[in-house]
Amino acid sequence: MAGRVRTWYTISAPGCDYQQQALTSVKPSMDPFKPYIPSKRPAAPAPLTTQDAQAVALKAVAFIAADDELLPRFVALSGCGLDDIRQRIADAAFLGGVMDFILGDEPTLLAFVAAADLAPETPMAARAKLP
Repeated sequence: MAGRVRTWYTISAPGCDYQQQALTSVKPSMDPFKPYIPSKRPAAPAPLTTQDAQAVALKAVAFIAADDELLPRFVALSGCGLDDIRQRIADAAFLGGVMDFILGDEPTLLAFVAAADLAPETPMAARAKLP
């Protein structure tokens, strides 16, 4: 019980010889005379380079290709066939389109971030670096 103060109280009733001890657990209150010191925020991640953004986009391509539901949807929305994807994978503009596809659907974005072990803001930062 960390952060709690334990206090024993003796309870007795008038005209009764029986006494009972009760344990109460009370959270300590904030000291009104102590100055407020806010907690530190975590440091902002380092800005992405263009190569980092392309690496994130390539992870997104691999994520899309590994998912049986996302790949047909990506092919239908982008108009690219599987051969086109293989040919254009080095094109920065194509990788920007891949990031647009990932960012366009929040459940897809959250699944990608979890699968790639990335911070939630990384895909948007990567998209900003791609044409």
